[in-house]
Amino acid sequence: AVFVADKVPTRFARKLMDLESEHGADPEYVHSIPSKLSFLLGRGVLSNSFRQLITHLTSPIVAAPKISNNIESFAYKNTAFAGMQFMLAATAHGLSTCPMEGYDERRICYSLN
Repeated sequence: AVFVADKVPTRFARKLMDLESEHGADPEYVHSIPSKLSFLLGRGVLSNSFRQLITHLTSPIVAAPKISNNIESFAYKNTAFAGMQFMLAATAHGLSTCPMEGYDERRICYSLN
């Protein structure tokens, strides 16, 4: 199995909107999803500053990770956790696993599209 980090999570806004609509979500909320995703998961200075501010304000109350300025590093780290769980499950079923790095990002994106 190959795990690839999604560095553009906002591209699935339409699918999320459809799922929310199908499950009876308020139409006003459904129409606000793309702008919320762009703001909260975006790459801009305002998005990064907002995430850092919220983390700083909530960390005394609830454990909160330090938010990186780079959404790519966030995506890679979370993908690594998914890969780790997959490898642990495979090992539990008697399969040997080994993490690898050094992929050609351009070619992987081309082959997945």
